Amino acid sequence: MDLAVRRAHWISSNRLKTHPYFLATDIAACASLALGFFFTKQFPQLPFVAFVGEFFAMTALYKAFLLLKERVFGIRSRSYLQDTVIFLLPAFSLLNLILGYPFANAFDLVGVMFPLYVAIVRIGCFFGGCCYGLPSPQGVLYPHAIFSKAHAGCRSYQPGPDPGVRVFPVQLVESFGNVLLFGGIAFWAFNQVEPSGLALLFYLLGYSVLRFLLDFFRRTSARPRIGYFSEAQVFCVAVALASLALLIWQIRA
Repeated sequence: MDLAVRRAHWISSNRLKTHPYFLATDIAACASLALGFFFTKQFPQLPFVAFVGEFFAMTALYKAFLLLKERVFGIRSRSYLQDTVIFLLPAFSLLNLILGYPFANAFDLVGVMFPLYVAIVRIGCFFGGCCYGLPSPQGVLYPHAIFSKAHAGCRSYQPGPDPGVRVFPVQLVESFGNVLLFGGIAFWAFNQVEPSGLALLFYLLGYSVLRFLLDFFRRTSARPRIGYFSEAQVFCVAVALASLALLIWQIRA
């Protein structure tokens, strides 16, 4: 793993002229658009062109949200689940409402897209040196040189503090967990007769459980702790309970 990290940074910097995290997000975006193409081809009530427009609109809105969060609240870090529930999903729902496309199609598509996107981005987190786990003799030893802020146009990436010891690659475990979620949810979603919108709830429930468990093995976090648990874990419990309640209500309806 040590060699993989060093090679990833060398190739990204010298051959591709970018940062491993930026490369991962670019690949994740392309994979998401490809997924959107196949989903909208099977369920054309949400046209692919409309999905592409919504995708890039949400990318721009999220960037503005992060800048606002930093300037108003002094919070520089991204927080995937919190940002998704508090900002991305409400903004996406409002945009979808304005454009007049079916919510069932939109929610099923993003419910499949999120785990695919996160599975790829977490590999970028691993190579970049953020979100790593607790010290572990079998873990990865990051070179000190990678722990500097990276910029590329309007994008920026801040790795975690240099742990100075081998750490458990919890990012790769989270990536694998999202691969499993993607496989299961995608199989179910693409085999529906018509979109139901439940894919998003399945993902929020599954990811909340995954993240709650993995946070016991994480070392770095910009979020405060609430007793024994991290803020993220408390939020995961709330999202999991809400998602489960909505799933039961929708299935019984």
